[in-house]
Amino acid sequence: MFIICAEATAVRCNKNIKGILVKNEECKISQYADDSTLILDGNILSFDHALKLLDEFTYISGLKVNYDKSEALWIGSQRDNTNIYFPERKIQWSRDKVNALGVWFSATNQYIVYLNYAERLEKIKNVLNNWHLRRLVGENYCC
Repeated sequence: MFIICAEATAVRCNKNIKGILVKNEECKISQYADDSTLILDGNILSFDHALKLLDEFTYISGLKVNYDKSEALWIGSQRDNTNIYFPERKIQWSRDKVNALGVWFSATNQYIVYLNYAERLEKIKNVLNNWHLRRLVGENYCC
């Protein structure tokens, strides 16, 4: 846990790693348990400094980033960018969506709504309809 906290602090304090501004607050990293999501400004230097910092933590802690499971997505004004930074790292660059802790992120707001709500709502409706056919829900239920 100490390493995860130290990693987040190091990312937040590193002036060479630039995040995005949300309501005048810079966001660079989001963490939950042992999963970290970097939210960077799209500058290759920010990305390079972030990767070097993660490599330093590998050296110090013995924990390393699994780049085969890592994903990147261009967002905001950069959403049509096709650059792939540091291809030797084997990071998967997506054109439409990435998943972090069960939440889908996309450069398109409508797609985010579909992936995170509409798709799940449809699955729930299908389950409830199956329950209805087996008479496991009341007669007033309707989908």
